[in-house]
Amino acid sequence: AKFHIIEVLTAAADALHKAGFVHGDLREPNILLCRGDGGRIRPFIVDFDLAGKESEVTYPVDLNFCAFLWLPEEAAGGPIERKHDLEALEFYAKDYLDVKRWQCECFGALKKRDRGLCEDARCGGV
Repeated sequence: AKFHIIEVLTAAADALHKAGFVHGDLREPNILLCRGDGGRIRPFIVDFDLAGKESEVTYPVDLNFCAFLWLPEEAAGGPIERKHDLEALEFYAKDYLDVKRWQCECFGALKKRDRGLCEDARCGGV
């Protein structure tokens, strides 16, 4: 079930990125987990206040780094990048879902393509 949630979230982020957009705020409060038909949990991304075209949207200058723990301090006022969305999902998965190892069919595949971190078929290099 945990990997299903990550698969759906990363597919949504991938679709957003392929269209040239970024979310900028993929934190736990903006990921709703709802039980669907058959009892399967479905994640939904909400709060698109910071979202927009990559290279056109920026973080607020008064960014609360307690809420954006994965971002470096210089991100305040800076451009929102797709790598930030991916780092946020990684942070979410590790801290909120307690996922210890990625599989290439979910998050690792995005990391391999976008960040060059996945080295093998089981994402051992992540």
